[in-house]
Amino acid sequence: MNRMKRWSMSVTSWVDGVLAQVENHEAAVSAAIGRVRQSTARARVQLKRVERDQQTLRESLAQEERAVEVWRRRAMAAEDEAVALECMRRLKSSERRLQQLRQRLAEHERSHKELSQGIQMLNARLGELNERKNLM
Repeated sequence: MNRMKRWSMSVTSWVDGVLAQVENHEAAVSAAIGRVRQSTARARVQLKRVERDQQTLRESLAQEERAVEVWRRRAMAAEDEAVALECMRRLKSSERRLQQLRQRLAEHERSHKELSQGIQMLNARLGELNERKNLM
């Protein structure tokens, strides 16, 4: 009888240990899911911010392109040499700003692409974690 009690207690403690491990794993997976969801939410907010900045840059770029054309036409139409030279200076300045805006827009587009890929990876990871949790 004594052996039976010991064996029963041994099996019971082993089962309790296994259940505790499963519960610990489930808690760890749940915590990981929460962290991934938070990261995904932050990345989406950042993506929206980048998209707004891109739109602003595109508008500034279009405005600067119009300014370049205006200064070019004014320089060509100017009858006074001093006025034409000033128009050319402003044209060059507008062209420099235009080039800077194009570079910034290209950087934003790269950031947008990287963030989009990051969000896709986070969503895939979230799916994997949910599958693991469901399998437990």
